[in-house]
Amino acid sequence: MRSKAQEHAAIASLLLIGESSEGRPLLGLRIAHKRNLPIAVIEAGVHAREWIGPPTALWVANEALGGGGGNASGGGGPAAYPNEQLDTRLQIGRAFEWHIFPNLNPDGYVYSYTRVGKA
Repeated sequence: MRSKAQEHAAIASLLLIGESSEGRPLLGLRIAHKRNLPIAVIEAGVHAREWIGPPTALWVANEALGGGGGNASGGGGPAAYPNEQLDTRLQIGRAFEWHIFPNLNPDGYVYSYTRVGKA
């Protein structure tokens, strides 16, 4: 997220909304292509072991930045989509001010990777 905020400094910035009970930062990404847009909030990684949520939220952030994401094999970019589909995605990405929080429970996320299922 930090690199995306730096790469797209004109439209993106980091949001620090606090810290977890174990002191990890609760970071989000604010994306706004212009002022006075309705705000869309995406929260992910709320529960431990919700491993698909954070990457999905980051994918949405990439799309909102105009990344045009790619196909299932990881390749792509804008050419991977038909023009009308890309136009719709870009319109949605630019229609809101996005506040995207990929991991609202970093303690649970770390715990689930380091302690669950281990003796």
